[in-house]
Amino acid sequence: MAAKILTLGINQEDLQHLASDNDNILYKAHNLSELKSTLDRVDEIDTILIDSHYSNSIRLELRAILGLTPLTTQIVLQYYKDDELDLEVLRQLGIELSQAPLSSSGWYKTPD
Repeated sequence: MAAKILTLGINQEDLQHLASDNDNILYKAHNLSELKSTLDRVDEIDTILIDSHYSNSIRLELRAILGLTPLTTQIVLQYYKDDELDLEVLRQLGIELSQAPLSSSGWYKTPD
């Protein structure tokens, strides 16, 4: 069954890695408004993949996204070594973490 992945702020190279898996159906949003619009018109997005450098206020964006999605939607944050994020708090919120860049096999869960 095809996985429906909605991306926000993911670069073109990483999108190509995701698109190379024929089981993925990709939707791309450029901002929170487009993300909300996509969620409104597409049934059952499986995963939302967000780049931590997408926004200067990523914590606020994540809170908004959590409020827009059902509990069954997996939220994955692609983060970078230099990010000043409290990764443990994000894990506690149910956000999966993947250190950038994506590999050719997609994202991997960052060990706890």
